[in-house]
Amino acid sequence: LKASQVRRPLGYRTAGAPALRVVASFRRVSRALSYMALGRNASWVEPYLESPWVKLAAAVAPDFPSPDSATSSATWRRFLEGCVGGATAPLVLGFAVAIAVLVRSCVCHRLQAHSRPRSKPLVRVSRLALLLTLAGMIVFFSVGRHGMLMAITKLGEAADDASSAESAGVAVAANTVRIADSLVALSPTCPIVVQEQLAGVRRQLVAATTAIHAFNAHAAEARSKLHSAHSAASSARTAALLGLALPSIFVLACCFVIVSLVRMTERRRPRSGCCNHSIVRGLSVFLFVPTIILVALATSGEVFLTFTTGSFCKGVDTNVLTYTHHFAGDFAYNATRYYITGQGSNPLWVDLRDANASLAEVGRVVAVVKPGGKGGCDAQGAFDSITQELGEAGESINAAASILSPEHVYSYYRIAVHEEMCSTFISTIAWLLLPQFLLGIIVLPTLACMANSFYEHWAASCEEARASLAHDRPSHPCHHSSAAAV
Repeated sequence: LKASQVRRPLGYRTAGAPALRVVASFRRVSRALSYMALGRNASWVEPYLESPWVKLAAAVAPDFPSPDSATSSATWRRFLEGCVGGATAPLVLGFAVAIAVLVRSCVCHRLQAHSRPRSKPLVRVSRLALLLTLAGMIVFFSVGRHGMLMAITKLGEAADDASSAESAGVAVAANTVRIADSLVALSPTCPIVVQEQLAGVRRQLVAATTAIHAFNAHAAEARSKLHSAHSAASSARTAALLGLALPSIFVLACCFVIVSLVRMTERRRPRSGCCNHSIVRGLSVFLFVPTIILVALATSGEVFLTFTTGSFCKGVDTNVLTYTHHFAGDFAYNATRYYITGQGSNPLWVDLRDANASLAEVGRVVAVVKPGGKGGCDAQGAFDSITQELGEAGESINAAASILSPEHVYSYYRIAVHEEMCSTFISTIAWLLLPQFLLGIIVLPTLACMANSFYEHWAASCEEARASLAHDRPSHPCHHSSAAAV
């Protein structure tokens, strides 16, 4: 802004280059804020491509409420009921399988066995289940841990940015207070005409203070929510990973116990097979059946998460706006719509723009007052203080505007929602869900039944061996010890 373009009150001279540079800075920021507040250019928006897991989950899940029907609570209730209904299928199947395993372990079959049963099928299936469970857990922990760390890191960065924006707003508010104090010291030294203009400056300063306080309130609310979410996610990270992997850990323990018992029976203590039969029946009641029920409960919860997330991620941008409009209020909805789609106005930018415009008007009037000149004000210190505070306020507004730029904020949304929630999270849950369901509700019950059958045949072979030895030489005392050894 050239000095010749500044409107001067009659009879007063300009205050010099520093004040003019402050005015020019405010004008440039005002133009940028006015342009960005209206969302005319949405070049920062990137298209979202649905992953295969999202397409599969959305195909079987109920549709997410549309923007037109989202105002009704009944629509959200039907959506949740549909997701819960789909998640009850693995729960019912798991309980049915657990009851079948319990009945099978409690019913004792009398078998005629002429030779010891072969353990190779049981051991091979158990080892295969062990390997699959370990592989699934390794993939889950590696992928899930990376995705969770990324989400927590971005939450922390967003919380820090909100704190920085709030700090910038607080600094601007402090600048306005000091400018007001300097105006009080400057006004008595000025002629009446200038005092009237400075009264208008004080009104502009009040408007700037009101706008910046509104901005600070919204920034403080955002900072508080982001910090709370970051703290909760950081504290629950390990517990969430272990909680999701707990059913797989129990399946792993069951497979390891079965393999250990069979190997101990065959290699180290052959006569322990008869005793191990009772142990396996007890394990079926107190370990295998509870594990199957735990897997069924976990699978049901994971199916519910997959359904809700898959339905939400199908058209995720529209669904985010629908959810925000219904649950977060108009201010959050307008800000979210601006950052995601570039449409409408950004209320945060509007607050900054209003504060900047009022401070620019303050700078315009102050810039044409020359302390010490003829007919001018006679308070050089107050004038220098106002110029300095205006410069610092402009720098703070620039800093806040940079933090809240759509390109910067949208990068958090793209990483948190597009990449982590709708890609990494749902694929991690899906890769955990499928092996967990197959191993916990199909393979583990099969292993439990195979183990019971194996030891039933083993017990029958032991009884037949005892009977044979007793029938051949019943009178010799060593025969009893030989039969006991068998």
